[in-house]
Amino acid sequence: MSGIFFNWPLAWVEVLLLVAFRILGVVGAMPILGSRAVPMRVKVALSLVLTFLLLPAIPFAQWPLEPRGFWNLAALVIHESLLGLMIGFAAQVPIWAMQAAGELIGLQMGFGIAAVIDPESGGQENVMASLLRNMALLLFLLAGGHQVVLEALGESLRTLPPGSMRLSPDLLDEGIRLSGHLLDLGLRLGAPAMAALLLTEVGLGLVARTVPQMNIFIVGFPLKIGLGFAMVAITLPGMLALFNQEIGSLSETLARLAAP
Repeated sequence: MSGIFFNWPLAWVEVLLLVAFRILGVVGAMPILGSRAVPMRVKVALSLVLTFLLLPAIPFAQWPLEPRGFWNLAALVIHESLLGLMIGFAAQVPIWAMQAAGELIGLQMGFGIAAVIDPESGGQENVMASLLRNMALLLFLLAGGHQVVLEALGESLRTLPPGSMRLSPDLLDEGIRLSGHLLDLGLRLGAPAMAALLLTEVGLGLVARTVPQMNIFIVGFPLKIGLGFAMVAITLPGMLALFNQEIGSLSETLARLAAP
């Protein structure tokens, strides 16, 4: 009787620890909250609050009373953190794809020499990438993407109780698939504007050959900037429709990650 009395609190501490690390991985990687502009103490505090709120979703009947060894518990902590990071990464894919499209378009417009600091990653990005990324973050909130992530997190605690998750080829394959999908989506979002700017480059090259007296750099820079903004404005409804489609399918992607 005394053994059970002393083992129960330790088992509960292990449950809280594993759940907290899974949630911290999601919070540290998901859009908005995963930004470097959000202090780490805020992320940790929010993770602890979500841990206690989501405890009812855990099937405690599947949790053993015996405490686990240190190395076994450390491996489980790594597994839980990786699962949380994968869920946050999947939620970031549409945002990063929009940012990648803006980066490619901005480079062709000549914005590569006018980079600004990205407060989320701490790196540099051009003006077009910053514009499309901020627009994607706003649409992510308006479409309820944060709610989808929280629902998927709660579902993962139900289908994959703390300590039951193991690294598997299916999870790694899903990560590779998401990485490839990120590149594919970024190219699809920016393809129309990139094609128009490429044709403009070809046209300017032909003009430079036929009219060598014209200063093609003075003419080309404002032309490409104006055409780039015009093409983004024209194709923006299609870009937003594709982005909303990705947000709509986000729940299915997260469900695959949380599948037992």
